Amino acid sequence: LLALLLLAGSAVSESVSLFASDTESDFSRSRRVISLVYDDSSSMENYDKDNTLGMEHKEKASNTAYAVESFISLLDSQADTLYVTYMSNPYTAVRIQLENGIETSWKQLMEDKGFGTTPTSAIETAINQLRRHEGDENTSYWLIVLTDGEFTDDNGYVELADDPENVIKSIWNERMPNDTYLQGCYIAIGEDAQKIN
Repeated sequence: LLALLLLAGSAVSESVSLFASDTESDFSRSRRVISLVYDDSSSMENYDKDNTLGMEHKEKASNTAYAVESFISLLDSQADTLYVTYMSNPYTAVRIQLENGIETSWKQLMEDKGFGTTPTSAIETAINQLRRHEGDENTSYWLIVLTDGEFTDDNGYVELADDPENVIKSIWNERMPNDTYLQGCYIAIGEDAQKIN
């Protein structure tokens, strides 16, 4: 998890470890179930058809892609499970096939992206996916939110969005199927990212 934060480099404006307990030992458990909320809005992508985006934007996209690939390389392809909820498709959690290797897993994650807004409903979908995944006593459950912008409702309206801080706080003390606490990290990239206290 630390590698994901560090490899994003200067692009990370704020990272907040969410929830309770000894997260380092929890992340080193023998089996991890991770639900990643991935902001695939246009501001996170290296998409510049009019060549109007600056170098900072392009570096942010590249750093994020590299950080995610490096994060995947830390996972155990046989024991760990990774789900991704893209904000462009906020009601679906996609299972990344880690058993196919790092490169294939990374390509699957990157190729499934779309272009959308940043709805808080994606966080709820990711949490629900964790709630449904059975695990034994050696399983830790992780929610990671990676974003660079203000949250919106499903139609892109900032003023109608649920407060992501309230969404996350509502599950702070929630226990997962194996009776352990949910762990998490909120990674805000860039100056426009909404901060969470």
